[in-house]
Amino acid sequence: MIAPDKTLGNSRYAPDEIIVALPYLRIVEAELDKLRIPARKVDEDKDLGLARYEITDKDRQKKWAAEDEQSAARERQKSDRYDPSDLDVLFRTMYSNFKDAYDGWTPTFGKNRGVDEVGGEHTIGGGGEGTPQPVAGPLGARETDPSTATIGLPDSILEAIPYLAGSYIAPPSSVRARADHTTWYENGHATFIVGMMLQKAPGARIEVRRVLDDKGFADSWDVAKTLVQLGRQGIDILNLSLGYFTDDNEPDLVMTTALGLLDPEIVIVAAAGNHADGTRRSHRPMWPAAQTRVVAVGATDGEGNVPPWSPEPSEWPWVDVLAVGQDVESTFIDGRVTLPSPPQHQEELIEEEFKGFARWSGTSFAAARVSGAIAQQMESDHVDARVALERLIEGSETLSRRDGGPPVPWIK
Repeated sequence: MIAPDKTLGNSRYAPDEIIVALPYLRIVEAELDKLRIPARKVDEDKDLGLARYEITDKDRQKKWAAEDEQSAARERQKSDRYDPSDLDVLFRTMYSNFKDAYDGWTPTFGKNRGVDEVGGEHTIGGGGEGTPQPVAGPLGARETDPSTATIGLPDSILEAIPYLAGSYIAPPSSVRARADHTTWYENGHATFIVGMMLQKAPGARIEVRRVLDDKGFADSWDVAKTLVQLGRQGIDILNLSLGYFTDDNEPDLVMTTALGLLDPEIVIVAAAGNHADGTRRSHRPMWPAAQTRVVAVGATDGEGNVPPWSPEPSEWPWVDVLAVGQDVESTFIDGRVTLPSPPQHQEELIEEEFKGFARWSGTSFAAARVSGAIAQQMESDHVDARVALERLIEGSETLSRRDGGPPVPWIK
């Protein structure tokens, strides 16, 4: 299991799991046997081309890492950014052994990463984007013909509030009616995102799949499998308002594999993260937003000002677009919601009554605005998603960069 962690910039992964590419199962299993690390295959996905292994004797793994003083010392010497774990030491030894045996070649294997939603009061500490606040609503009427544009949304559970009726396709496990008990506020993340999309593209069809638990958390294995499944549904746009960090600031195996399997015509839009706080540590790339293929979206207020918690292109060069994402209103949970109290009372929780609408801030919602804008451009111009993205950027306003570089497209 991967423990959720709200600390700024932390990389999280299952310390007792290994992801292996299917062609290399035999040699990885043989290497683990040679090192006397017991492991069993617990899942295999032929579409993804990967398998998930669990190390079954954690005490043996820990003892092995402690005994392998040379490997541990070598691993720690190579890393000045993080404290290597037992799994890091094991991987380093395996890579070294494979290179020696196969003239520098190594099989493909990696970690099962922790993935978080990117919303208010999430992923970061002290980012200042806050939690959702109730608003009266409703939003403007959605009387429109259905669009040909389809957006894929892997996210939290969706609340079946009336405003969203007819806009989404989802299995029963991804949707629930009005909660009859108090629920944690992060369960409203997908509902807020769908409302943001529909404000831009009222007729869009949204394929919703629940991948995040009640606290907005998942692992990369489950998310990656869902991405491949969504890719088969004929989606035009994939909205990823979720993300993660890695120890070495490089993209990970599982999500990179999943994105590579998607049709190249699908436009992938992702939240850039809410982790900007002015420190060197906050400049870490958030994945998958920092992937080359992905359109990474930072947030602004309604006037085009970038809030201090949002990455922007001057210091985060992988951010491609800015969009309004601060103090925006959208659909939310209809019922009682548990919220964290203000920072000075971190251990306390409060309850608030919501009536299906909220005001919130975050790059999650800026990304949703961009996804909706692409869908609307597709409908108005009768073009595919890639052409729609190009036209949207060409026709958008721009904002100046702090470093004097090329201006940044801004989606209102």
